[in-house]
Amino acid sequence: MAMKIATAAAVALAVVCPASAETRISVSERAGAIDVRRARGGSVVDASIDTDVERSIATVRFDLTATTRGNTTVIVPIHIRGGARVIGMAVTVGGELLVNRTLSPDVARETFMQLTSPAIATDPALLAHRRTRHGVDELQLSVFPLNKDRGAHVELTVALPTDGWAISEPEEPYVSRGISFLAVEPPRTRVPTLIICGFGIAHHNGDLDKTIIRRYVQRHLPRVRGCYESALLGNPTLAGTVELHFSIAADGRTSDISVDGSLESPAVRSCIAEDLASWEFPVVPEGTTMTRVNYPITLVSPN
Repeated sequence: MAMKIATAAAVALAVVCPASAETRISVSERAGAIDVRRARGGSVVDASIDTDVERSIATVRFDLTATTRGNTTVIVPIHIRGGARVIGMAVTVGGELLVNRTLSPDVARETFMQLTSPAIATDPALLAHRRTRHGVDELQLSVFPLNKDRGAHVELTVALPTDGWAISEPEEPYVSRGISFLAVEPPRTRVPTLIICGFGIAHHNGDLDKTIIRRYVQRHLPRVRGCYESALLGNPTLAGTVELHFSIAADGRTSDISVDGSLESPAVRSCIAEDLASWEFPVVPEGTTMTRVNYPITLVSPN
């Protein structure tokens, strides 16, 4: 199935961030880089791709419906081309956002089979690598249980190549190089949303490229999410912006760290600052100017 290309910015970003903060463009010139194929046991509907070229990130969204009234597993082949790689997955089944775990392919497949047995009441979703042919990573998404009255919404986060569309080796493990994503249970609390306003870097001085900085910060966002989630347990309406201020030395280590912003939670700011002290960025040549970064992150709970 050919996927529709979405040119509009995500609604959440349009609401929370300034209108001029982020630009999303059509990926029609790169059509075919991400293909969601015909589903088995159901149908793929309302498929779209939003692409943030500045951050080299694409978000693939689609809904799954089953063809039977009884519970079934819907299987969707997904083809990723040109060096792009899946780095995240979110699956909502029956209105509940599933909790992700990252497992080795063998363990993930075995666990998925166990969780789909009649004796266990849970909602697993498995994204696994099948094979690579002619520069195309062939993945397979399996979601259970779906039926005519119970569908699923899927969002895949895809890191796009930054050096054109030639095949390139990944900088980190991802689904097509031996890692599978497995959603195994509904969450006990709703998962908050992290929205990155603007280009992610409000201001930066130094020799380290801002695209590299943004890419490395993105890898640590799950830790930022963890600091925020902990605070939501005591204050479900907590929301606001945190501003990360830090310097990056030539050896890649961070220093001169502070976190402020409109988020009214000293505990969250302290948690993020403590974690930020352990972040590492690429090493640059000796004598390179220290890079100073201001990085805004907007934290929003879906409640």
